[in-house]
Amino acid sequence: MRASLVWRDLLAARAWPRREAARSSRRSCANPDTGVVETAVRPSRRTRDPLRVRLAGDLRRRRNRRGARARPVPQPLGLELPDSAGDGRHRPEPRAAGRSGRHLPAEPLAAFAYPSHRGAVRVCTEADRGRREVGSRAVEIRRVGVVGLGTMGAGIAQVSVQAGFETVGREVSDELGERGKATIDRYLSRGVEKGRLTREAKDRAIGRLTLTTELADLADCDLVIEAVLEELPLKREVFAELDRVTRPEAILATNTSALSVAEIAEATERPERVVGMHFFNPAPVLPLVEIVRAPKSSDDAVRAAYDWAEGAGKQPVNCNDTPGFIVNRILIPLLNDCVRVLDEAGVAPEDLDKAMTNGAGWPLGPCALVDLVGIDVHIQASEALYDKLGEERMAPPERLLQLQREGRLGRKTGHGFFDYE
Repeated sequence: MRASLVWRDLLAARAWPRREAARSSRRSCANPDTGVVETAVRPSRRTRDPLRVRLAGDLRRRRNRRGARARPVPQPLGLELPDSAGDGRHRPEPRAAGRSGRHLPAEPLAAFAYPSHRGAVRVCTEADRGRREVGSRAVEIRRVGVVGLGTMGAGIAQVSVQAGFETVGREVSDELGERGKATIDRYLSRGVEKGRLTREAKDRAIGRLTLTTELADLADCDLVIEAVLEELPLKREVFAELDRVTRPEAILATNTSALSVAEIAEATERPERVVGMHFFNPAPVLPLVEIVRAPKSSDDAVRAAYDWAEGAGKQPVNCNDTPGFIVNRILIPLLNDCVRVLDEAGVAPEDLDKAMTNGAGWPLGPCALVDLVGIDVHIQASEALYDKLGEERMAPPERLLQLQREGRLGRKTGHGFFDYE
């Protein structure tokens, strides 16, 4: 790309359609040398200047926050600069996009020549935007790592590759890695059979997944999501190694459902880049992701994790690093109470589920839900909450412990409260 820019280049720039410009703000271009015009936009309470209104991208403003000053946010303006070295075309690959960035302008802005706004505009390439530190909303997550390709890890990797991200999946052995990849392939093939995606889209998604047994192969990842067993020593060991092999600006996320994100982050030298990203099983289906802020998590790391989840088509929510976060803090004791009713009231699992689906409007009965989550996983979460809070309702019921001793762990073993083929 040229080092200098003249105003006639701006006036000759091709306008991207509004949706295409929004997509560009969420991921990298096919050509990293494509020229991008950005402006640092500071939303204000009421702006009358039409140029500023356009530059601000019709940003929403909160009411009753007079005097609040938002940090300038670099945003692409929907222009592609002429490039004599290429064919002059820019076609970002279609993918899911979140709400932010959807009001970007589409037409060329000849008013860039206004002297009062020249300092607000900068020219860079898509590659430059991706190399920016995790210090701005424009940080680009292009490559994702997933540590552990079990039930949750494989689901998270599937979310990533379907959203268009190059993804590196790490397992402790080649056999486990191939098993995780086969799980992803199976679910994608089921989507093809049901008409939810094409065979070509499925093949492209699988092609974005690379397998490895070495954590060092995640060194170039911008976001690494850990999904190993729910054991604090193991997670701390993984994060200590990730802290050594990844770039300082890379975001490290844990998929823990009940452990303390802060205690996991203590194993690193840079705990400010550690956040929680709690997906729900099955990860490709359930839209919720809890973005967990630990005491030392930086605003930029939390924001980038939230934006990535939203851009991948999920519905993220922010929460703090408290036991159980949001959903499990409510759901674990509720499910434990349901299981205790089986013995205390002499109710059959079928009748309990029928009562809760038809009487309380649950889409899935409590026994079927525990089978889906995994009885061992539910017990681990219950024990973690009980250790932290000391509330009897958090302790796993004896019936669940007995099922675990019998090896009846739910759907994944074919037997739990119910039998599965």
